[in-house]
Amino acid sequence: MKHLLLYSSCILLFSFGSCQRLNSVSSDTSTDLTPKDELTKPANLQLINSRWVLLEINGKAVHPKSEVFIHFVDETAVNGFGGCNTFKGKYTTDGADIKIGPLMSTKMACEDLSIESQFTDVLQRTESYKADEKYLYLKNEDGVLAKLSAKHL
Repeated sequence: MKHLLLYSSCILLFSFGSCQRLNSVSSDTSTDLTPKDELTKPANLQLINSRWVLLEINGKAVHPKSEVFIHFVDETAVNGFGGCNTFKGKYTTDGADIKIGPLMSTKMACEDLSIESQFTDVLQRTESYKADEKYLYLKNEDGVLAKLSAKHL
């Protein structure tokens, strides 16, 4: 009985000693790794969590009856309102490059769809963007297509 107790104690001590050595080896890393938060942080974070309200198209101020906006829901999904119809779709970013679309839209009949038509056209022609806390500029090789203002959610 004494031998069994002594044998069990030795096994437990050996097991705990091995665990401690494994932990000390695994925690000793000499390589410089990027923190996990940095790896999972989307590059387009400044687009998300704001409703971007349309101010200008092709350098001209717009004054729609209703608030025209685009909302970047997460890292890939977008939705918005064109003044009459709602839309949703996908988008991708790569640094300052952005591709919005394809977009799906409701098809309500409204008196004036000119701003909405221009807005959806601009969204699909956008190739890059610049954003800060206040403004989002949608651009392509011809220059700025639209200026939007942030309404933080």
